[in-house]
Amino acid sequence: MCLTGGPPARGSAGPVLGLSVGMLALCLFIALLWSGRIQLAPPLLLSASTGIIAAIAILFFGYLLFGAGLDPVERRRIAVVIMLFVAATMFWAGYEQSGSSFNLFAERYTARTLSGFTIPASWFQSLNPIFIVVFGPLFAALWVRLAQRGLDPSTPVKFILGLLGMGLGFVVMAAAARHVVAGQMAGMQALVLTYLLHTFAELCLSPVGLSAVSKLVPRRFIGQSLGVWFVSLSLGDLVAGRLAGDFNPSQVSAMPGQFMRVFWFSLICAAALVALLPLMRRWTAGVK
Repeated sequence: MCLTGGPPARGSAGPVLGLSVGMLALCLFIALLWSGRIQLAPPLLLSASTGIIAAIAILFFGYLLFGAGLDPVERRRIAVVIMLFVAATMFWAGYEQSGSSFNLFAERYTARTLSGFTIPASWFQSLNPIFIVVFGPLFAALWVRLAQRGLDPSTPVKFILGLLGMGLGFVVMAAAARHVVAGQMAGMQALVLTYLLHTFAELCLSPVGLSAVSKLVPRRFIGQSLGVWFVSLSLGDLVAGRLAGDFNPSQVSAMPGQFMRVFWFSLICAAALVALLPLMRRWTAGVK
């Protein structure tokens, strides 16, 4: 007796077989890696994963632009999504320093004693979620109030604000690093202010990204596009790892310049979006 009410669909064995072989190959690779029979150098793994993830985004957006049969209006909107995707990648590359270079700075160069208690460096990682819970509803109310008055910033403008907020956080860290170069320990207020600025930046940029994708991408490609949008976070994390690798704990004198380079990079990205703003407004005309 066939419990499914009929024979299996013809041709369904092919994808199932391919998926099974792929899963077995992946399990074998993980087992060999775990046993030490395969050695992977972290820099090589970082470069390979960056290339693979970037290729996924390039191939997908290239398909949408040139192989999906979209009309000119739809292709222009996809181009706007690509611009926002690149901006989001650059944002996360700076934002994700919180768990690497910022945490290192907190542990080695920040005066963390308060009323006789030394605050663990890892506790500063809790500032962002606390600020999200506190200020998230306030930002949501602000956008609603501005929208009621017809003053709600467009998605590209919110991305610009996010990049600028992230960059200002690095200006604060550069100032704190200069105190360390002068032979003093940095105060905890520098890290608190940096995390606060980065939280404000995240609240400007992160929530609107998925919304922009769902509005600009043709309906038949929304599911895939939402998934690829998260690739910007993965790619940004990998770039963040490369940036963090340049921070040498024994070369404190280089830290102010390194923090400021991230600021200038975010400022250049924000300026590029400002220059592209009129074009993006024309290409997204009719989309609210």
